[in-house]
Amino acid sequence: MNESLEQFFYKLKGIDKDIKKAYQATFNSSDISKRKVASKVIEDLIMRFKYYGAPQTNDPIQLAKQAAHREVIEYILTMSARISEDTLASIEQFINK
Repeated sequence: MNESLEQFFYKLKGIDKDIKKAYQATFNSSDISKRKVASKVIEDLIMRFKYYGAPQTNDPIQLAKQAAHREVIEYILTMSARISEDTLASIEQFINK
C-alpha cells in the first residue's frame, strides 16, 4: 500500500492514522474470533440505537439524539473499514488528473 497516499487520504478526512489502526485492530481484525466479537458489539449498537428504522418523530430533541446515534455508529464503521488497493489507486488517479 502506498503509505504516503494513505496518509494523504486520512489527513484529507481528518483521520489520525494510528487511531484508525486501533479501530481496525478492534473491529476489523484478521483474527476471526476477534472479528466475531467486534461484529456482535456493532450489531448490538445498531439494534440498541435503532440505526435502521428509528421511530418517526417530530420532536427535535429525539431527532437530534437519533442523528447523534447514527453519527457515532457511522464513525465506528468508517474507522474500522480497511481501504483496498483499488480504492487507493482510484484516489491517486483522481488526484493526478
